[in-house]
Amino acid sequence: MDYDFVYTAKPVNAEAAKALQKGEQYESKKKITQVSAEVPIATSPFPGKKVDDLTGRSVGRFTVIGYKGGGSSSAKQCGCLWVVRCACGRYETRRTKSIKNYKNVADCCQYCKEIQYMQRHQYWKESKSQIKNR
Repeated sequence: MDYDFVYTAKPVNAEAAKALQKGEQYESKKKITQVSAEVPIATSPFPGKKVDDLTGRSVGRFTVIGYKGGGSSSAKQCGCLWVVRCACGRYETRRTKSIKNYKNVADCCQYCKEIQYMQRHQYWKESKSQIKNR
């Protein structure tokens, strides 16, 4: 079905005009290299001491789901990988050092970071156009 007539028709009111106008499409040029999945990543039992187990800890928008493996069995080493779940529902892996870092209060998955960037960029574009129109 051809919808070109919709764009040439006169809108009924202001809300319809907003809905019918052609919008901008944003294509991200960022290459996401972090392992990310919408389904849970396989975990294994933590081989170290129970006090070193980070399962259940929350940092930023992440909650630690389980131990992925890699590196030393001691969680004090930075090489251990943990499976974390973002508040948006995506799963990623993080190292022990990044989970224990108290400065990671805004840590989130790559997709959430990209959405935050787009929102900031849109806000900047809108505020820039408002400054020009003064």
